[in-house]
Amino acid sequence: MAEHQNPFLEQEIDLRKYARVLYERRWIVISCTVIAVTLSLIYSFMMKPVYEASTKLLIEREAPKVVNIEEVASSDFSAREYYQTQYKILKSRAIAERVDKELGKYSPWSEWTGRSPRKGEPLTDTERLDSLLKRVAVKPVPNTQLVEITVSDINPDLAARISDLWAEKYIAYILDTRFEATRYASGWLQEKIKEAKDSLEKAEDRLQEYRRKHRIVETGSQISNPDVFNELLKRRASIEIEISEKSEHFRERHPEMIGLRSELGSISRKIESEKEKEIIASDVAIQYNILRRDVDTSRELYHSLLKRISETEVTGELKTTNIRVVDRASAPMDPSKPKKKQNLIIALLIGLFAGGGMAFLMENLDQSLKTPEDVKNHLKLASLAAIALPKTEEDKNAKAELITAERPRSTTSEAYRSLRTSVMFTAVEHGRKTLLITSSGPQEGKTTTAINLAIVMAQAGEKVLLMDADLRQPRIEKVFNFGKEHGITEILAGTEKFDSVVHKTDVDNLYVVACGTIPPNPSELLGSVKMAELLKDTASKFDRIIIDAPPALAVTDPVILSGMVDGTIIVIRANETNRHAVLKAKEMIEEVKSSRIIGAVLSMVETERTGGHYYYYRYYGKKYGHYGADKNS
Repeated sequence: MAEHQNPFLEQEIDLRKYARVLYERRWIVISCTVIAVTLSLIYSFMMKPVYEASTKLLIEREAPKVVNIEEVASSDFSAREYYQTQYKILKSRAIAERVDKELGKYSPWSEWTGRSPRKGEPLTDTERLDSLLKRVAVKPVPNTQLVEITVSDINPDLAARISDLWAEKYIAYILDTRFEATRYASGWLQEKIKEAKDSLEKAEDRLQEYRRKHRIVETGSQISNPDVFNELLKRRASIEIEISEKSEHFRERHPEMIGLRSELGSISRKIESEKEKEIIASDVAIQYNILRRDVDTSRELYHSLLKRISETEVTGELKTTNIRVVDRASAPMDPSKPKKKQNLIIALLIGLFAGGGMAFLMENLDQSLKTPEDVKNHLKLASLAAIALPKTEEDKNAKAELITAERPRSTTSEAYRSLRTSVMFTAVEHGRKTLLITSSGPQEGKTTTAINLAIVMAQAGEKVLLMDADLRQPRIEKVFNFGKEHGITEILAGTEKFDSVVHKTDVDNLYVVACGTIPPNPSELLGSVKMAELLKDTASKFDRIIIDAPPALAVTDPVILSGMVDGTIIVIRANETNRHAVLKAKEMIEEVKSSRIIGAVLSMVETERTGGHYYYYRYYGKKYGHYGADKNS
């Protein structure tokens, strides 16, 4: 069953990676921080001190009831609408004009130049009021009916004065508004009273005329007489009964019957007459009541308006308001701006975060390989060693190609011995006898690595042959001061034997075969059968053969040789070589079926370097354009 990686270990690795990035690019972080702090200090010390003074107001939703009447200017809004309206009034130009007039024309100021006179045309009223409004802030206190008016100014006394004036002029504005509303209401009521009076007089005239026409003496008396009508009905009923009784004894033509029927007809005519009078009386009564109600309504409206206008006039004379000052402003002792400590802390944090962000951005854009982890993660190759640059003066003064011989106890020499150990571990299983040292591009330290690896292996007791197979720009002969002597070219051309060109060096067990004459066709020579035979012949004479080959992306020589050796080592210059270039070189070598890449070596590792990279197209355009060319041509 596969083991799961410890999440705490992963987190530690990530934190170490982040710390490495910040450390490598610390100058970016430091630069951003210094710039941010410097700008903050310039801003804080060049800015004029600004003071803030505040006046606190209590704004109640309704004014106190001095008289038991409704307000003429009604404030029956919802609380939110009402208070939002008041905040807008507080920040209105109307209040600013009153304060400006009281101050005798406000003089604007700037945080950088102070209250200096304006050059050129004088300020207009609009510009001056806008400047004043910009310095006033209205802020409601949450969950209360309190409002703070805050004024900022470079003069603390003037800030306090403007703050108090603003509150006073606001209250005065509200009172004036209500007074204007009361005065308008009084004028409107006067007109309505006049109309009501005229209407009442006309209604009374109509009622009086109707009384005279219908001879109505008293408003409360009845117009018709229901008792007479009832008596007539009773009399008719009595006569009808009497006629019915006497009809049994007398005939119709009897004088007594004739008299009774005559009386009955007369009473019936009177009843009909009374009915008509009753109908007429009812119509008269209805019209009379209508006219009387008109009079009563007009009189009631008239008296109500008289009462209302008297109350309105009393209300207008009362200077009552629902707004009052709770706390007056006092001249501040300390400025509110600039907040130097706060600005410095904010600038420090901004600089650190911006610098850190830029450092990680550049790290992501950087395609170079810096650590053994980069080699494993990006190239999928074993990291055989990381060769650091010398740190001590003695190590720096030593020749880099021979540091393992001249300074065997140095840190750099120990790194090469670590490389030797890694190679020997791979050789135990696979028998890495013939090793090819190459790189993706020039100046990556492949020759230095090849020479020092050969030296440390010779120091370990192995008989080592170092061959310079860079037939375009050979360097080994210069390092060992052999001069332009015969070498591999002559062996492959058949003009010299191996024993005549091999050199014994001052290092025990180390032998060198130089390049010899630079041939016109190095790829053909290195890919020939003679080269394979040479390697096979030398393998029987030496314990280890190390071949210094040219860069893989520059020429095809190392690709050809990689199929003839037991293993290939790719040298990578830390913080410089583009990983895509190394991947390309790796792919080219792996296309040869018989090739075997052991791993990679990071050379020239600078532990305190901030890093950098080249895009490999530009890099190789510069480096490979004249590789192998005759310098004298």
